[in-house]
Amino acid sequence: MNWLQKGSRADSKGDLLRTISLNIGGILYFTTYQALQPLEGHPIFGPILCGRAKVSEDGSYFVDRDGVIFRVIINYLRSNALYVSESFDEWDLLLEETRFYQLTALEELIMRHYGYQRMSFRRELPRGIYVCWPTTVIVREAFSRPSAPVTETKHFSSDNLFTHCSTPDGFQGSYNADSFRGIKGQPYEHESMSRAEDNRKASGNQLAHNALRIVIAPPLPSLEVCSDGRSVRYTPPAHECQNCADADKITISTTEVRATSSKQDVLLIKVEQLVTVLLSAYGYVIQHWNEKEGKIFFSLGS
Repeated sequence: MNWLQKGSRADSKGDLLRTISLNIGGILYFTTYQALQPLEGHPIFGPILCGRAKVSEDGSYFVDRDGVIFRVIINYLRSNALYVSESFDEWDLLLEETRFYQLTALEELIMRHYGYQRMSFRRELPRGIYVCWPTTVIVREAFSRPSAPVTETKHFSSDNLFTHCSTPDGFQGSYNADSFRGIKGQPYEHESMSRAEDNRKASGNQLAHNALRIVIAPPLPSLEVCSDGRSVRYTPPAHECQNCADADKITISTTEVRATSSKQDVLLIKVEQLVTVLLSAYGYVIQHWNEKEGKIFFSLGS
């Protein structure tokens, strides 16, 4: 019969080192009374320590929970520290099991851990993004008009009145006489064409302005295209700040990055810097990069 079933209490060094067998979801774990002693009043481990819990035929205490993830929990009970590998990705399961065992201190350690915060951050990111960092921009006017003076020749007929316009480069146009009216010798079309010219220039200027701007679509948290449209401000998330002393963790040379008013903010002035951030801090991978046009397509890594 197990020594705990007899209601005995460990009151000597030998008793503290006695083995307790835990069957967690079919996986056996062996620990000592000393490791679990701080949990004497615990709703799950307390009955095991005082001998009130049911014992299996093999002398172990069965708990119907995930046996694999319990390795992290038992290590915490032994050392009061959270140990996980760099590639650990079962944070949701670990948090759920920790809450089942009502280990509040371990839950706080998990939620402060860099890996958990990184997972939570990346969970909100879009699966794919498009980046355009313009290099050479060529703007073609959507509407072209001949720059040479327009000469007019008028031909009259009994049916219609047409005005034929021609230019030295061969451009020709026709106007129906019914719509060709004049005030003091100046046709209405002259005023309309002037307004069209102004609109065309404004559209061309706006097109050139937009073509020179950096585009990140859809927008990402902690990344903001600056008002000038030619640089990007990166504010490292909380988990990045905790994991490094400064923004150098994202391997961007300080000689190439401009400081901003905030100590945490980094001003990215080259497309290579933005790519580095997206790969290292966000977990994206490059799907296609058109270096000539400055267009890059990313997808979120697994």
